[in-house]
Amino acid sequence: MRKGSERRQHPRARLAATASVMREREKVGDFLVENVSASGALLTLGPALPVGARIRLSLQLRGRRPIGAEAAVVRDAVLPGGRAGAGVEFRNLPSDLQDALQRTVLRELEAASEPAVLVVGEPCSLIVSLVRDVVQAGRAVLFAATPLEAIGLVEVAAAEIETLISVANGSPERAEAILDVLGGGMPHARRVLIGGPSGPNRRGLAVPWERAALTDAVAPA
Repeated sequence: MRKGSERRQHPRARLAATASVMREREKVGDFLVENVSASGALLTLGPALPVGARIRLSLQLRGRRPIGAEAAVVRDAVLPGGRAGAGVEFRNLPSDLQDALQRTVLRELEAASEPAVLVVGEPCSLIVSLVRDVVQAGRAVLFAATPLEAIGLVEVAAAEIETLISVANGSPERAEAILDVLGGGMPHARRVLIGGPSGPNRRGLAVPWERAALTDAVAPA
């Protein structure tokens, strides 16, 4: 009862960030963070994490240095599109880091209407790298695995989508089609194709991309 009550007392922000995860002094992998609060986070797009595992995260949140935190995996989750996730609960978090996380979450909630970057692409490690670099460029990010999920996000999000990124994970034609379909509903958004050429009304970035080119592509208009 107490732990559940504590979790509900902490505001939780829907944001896309990244985390590097260690277990027993070995790196497990890099994960996408779907949402975060001062008490825990929801991880996806990484190797399976068994419930009960004790881990250490290095959280890369917008506008902050990475935050190191001990955590325990407390539940499995199924996210939109059927992708697997893991709910983790922070453990033994010093009060200063808990306060820093709380401030970050509150800032994200207050800035929910800021123009954002929407990343659309099939779940893969490339998405995690892309989101990490966009976050490090200081932009708010939303992630959708499918066009349908992206449409749902746009309908409920308070933020205007300023930049639309489609990731060509082995299928440039499909990624281009996603840009065309989704871009038609947000005509003022800049369009970026990762892993494909430049084209009419869009910018193309190679894989791996140059950090400066990506930062320029997602810079505030």
